[in-house]
Amino acid sequence: MKLSTRTWLALFVALGLMLRLGLAVKMGLNEAPRPGSDQHEFDTYAWNLAQGHGYRGLSPDVDDKNHLTAYRVPGTSAAWAALYLIFGHRYDVVRVFHCVVSALTILLVFGIGRRAFDAPVAWLASATFTVYPVALLFSVDLVSEPLATLWLLWFVYASLQFVEHPTLGRAVWAGLLLGLSMLTRASSVFMMPLVGAWVLWQFRNRRRELVVALCIPVVAGLTLVPWVMRNYSLFGKFIPLSTQGGSALLQGNNDFVATNPAYYGFCIWDTKINDDITRQLKAPDNEYERDRVAQRLAIDWLKTHRDKWWYLVQAKFRRSWTPVLQQNSKARRLGMLIMWGPILVLFAASFFPTLIQFLRAGDGGWLLHLAIFHYAINSIVFFGLVRYRYPIEGLCVILASVSAVWMWKKIFRTPSIA
Repeated sequence: MKLSTRTWLALFVALGLMLRLGLAVKMGLNEAPRPGSDQHEFDTYAWNLAQGHGYRGLSPDVDDKNHLTAYRVPGTSAAWAALYLIFGHRYDVVRVFHCVVSALTILLVFGIGRRAFDAPVAWLASATFTVYPVALLFSVDLVSEPLATLWLLWFVYASLQFVEHPTLGRAVWAGLLLGLSMLTRASSVFMMPLVGAWVLWQFRNRRRELVVALCIPVVAGLTLVPWVMRNYSLFGKFIPLSTQGGSALLQGNNDFVATNPAYYGFCIWDTKINDDITRQLKAPDNEYERDRVAQRLAIDWLKTHRDKWWYLVQAKFRRSWTPVLQQNSKARRLGMLIMWGPILVLFAASFFPTLIQFLRAGDGGWLLHLAIFHYAINSIVFFGLVRYRYPIEGLCVILASVSAVWMWKKIFRTPSIA
C-alpha cells in the first residue's frame, strides 16, 4: 500500500521526536542549568515571570541579582514561563517541549524545500533534518535555538506562501513570525533590512502587491512595540531588543581576539580583555549604561584599528562556517566535521547557482539565501559561534539537498519528479 505524503511526514516527525526524546533522557531530562550560564539566565527570567514577579533576574556587573532587566529578549523565557505556570518549575517539561518544537520543524524544512524547489529536494532535506545530529543536540539543551529555528523557518515558509498568494492576512502572519523570531533571538534583527530589500525587489513591478508585501517588515516592527514600551518605562531609554548588543560587539572586536590565534574569529568576555575595560564596565551598576560603555569602547577600538578590519572579517567569516575551528578537542572537531562538513560542501556548491536561478526567474525563493546571509552578517559584526548558525542550518540542509539530488540525477540520469 502506497503511503500518502502526510503519512510519511507524520512518520518523519514521530521518528525525529523519538530520537530527540531518547537523547534528552540519556543526557539528563531534568538536569538543572549550570549557574552563570545562558541557560541559567533564561531559567531565572522564566521562573520569575511564572511567579508573577516580572521579567527580572541577573545581568553582568549589576549588584542587584534580581532586578527588572532587558538583558535578553524575552521570547524564550516567556515560553518557558508558560510551561512553568502549568507544570511547575520542571526542566524535563522544557526539554520535552524543545524536542516537540524541533520535531515539528521537520515539516517546515519539507515545506520550504517543496515550495522553493521540488519534491525530491524536500524529501531528502526533511529526512536529513529528522536524524541530523546537530538538530538532535540543540533540541535537548535549555537554550533559545529550538524556538528561534522554528520562528525563522516558519517565517521563510510563510513568506513563500505569500509570494504564491499575496494576501494581507499572509503578509501579517509572516511579519508576526519575523517579530517572534527577533523576540527570541535578537540577531534576527539583521533580517529586517534584508526582508525590506526582498519585498522591494520581488514586487517592484506590482504596485498593489508591493503595498501589501511591505506589511511584512512593518508588522514585524510592530510586534516589538510592547517590549519597547516596557523597556522605555523601565529605563527611560529606547531599547528595541536587549542590553547586550554593545557587550557582544566589544567581545568580538578588541586587541585580545585580534592578536591571539586561539580566539581566531571568536570572542572573549568583555571584562577579561584588560583591567581598564573591566573598570569602565563595572562602574555604572546599570545594564543599559554598561552596554553603552561597551558599545563606545568597541566603536573606538574599531576606529583606531582599521588595519585589523580585514583580519577580523575573514576570521569571523571562516570561524562561522568551518567545521573544526570552534571545537576544543579532537573528538569534537571530528564529530563536527562528520556532521556539518558534508552539508557545508553541498550547500556551498548550490548557493550561488540557485540564487541566480531565483533572481532570473523572478522567484521569491532567494529569501532562503537572504536568511542565510543574515547569519553571515551577524557573525562578521560580532563573532562566529556554532549556536548562532543552527537556526539557518535547516535552510543549508535544503540547499545541500539540491546539490545531492542534482548529482544523483547526473550520475543515474533519473527523470525529474514534480
